[in-house]
Amino acid sequence: MAKDLVRTRHHVKKFMLMRANIQAVSMKIQTLRSQNAMAEAMKGVTKAMQNMNRFENAHKMSILFSTYSKFCLPSYSVDK
Repeated sequence: MAKDLVRTRHHVKKFMLMRANIQAVSMKIQTLRSQNAMAEAMKGVTKAMQNMNRFENAHKMSILFSTYSKFCLPSYSVDK
């Protein structure tokens, strides 16, 4: 009877350790999946940005924004 109790405790301990290891592996797999999804999303963003850079002229955009800020945005002055 005592041997069975010791054996049962040993198997319960072993089972709990196995369960913890399986949960750790499961968490690692979930982390890798989420990192992979983020990498795929970043790949799409990179392609979109490359296409924008291909079609946009940065110098013209800079001139346009500076002209817009001069004429369309109100300038605030601090009176002392």
